Amino acid sequence: MARCAQCGKQVGGLGGVTGGLVTTATGRRLCRPCNDRLLGTAAGIIAAGADASTSEQLGSGILTAGWLERVRAARRRGRGD
Repeated sequence: MARCAQCGKQVGGLGGVTGGLVTTATGRRLCRPCNDRLLGTAAGIIAAGADASTSEQLGSGILTAGWLERVRAARRRGRGD
C-alpha cells in the first residue's frame, strides 16, 4: 500500500496507475480525489484569467474543484463503482 502525498490516505489496488495513485507533473503521488481537487483548482484559476484579482482566481479555482468532484462522483455512481 502507498500513501497519498496530500491527505496521507493509504491507497491500494492495481490497475493503470501503480498502487492506485496518480503522479502529478511535479512528481507528487496523489489519490484520485486529491488529484481531482488539484486539477479542478488549477483549471479554475487558469479559467479566471490574468484580469482577475488573486482572490477571484482562488475563488474560481475552489468552485471549479468542487464542481469537478461532484461530476466525477456522479459518473462513478452511474457506473456502479
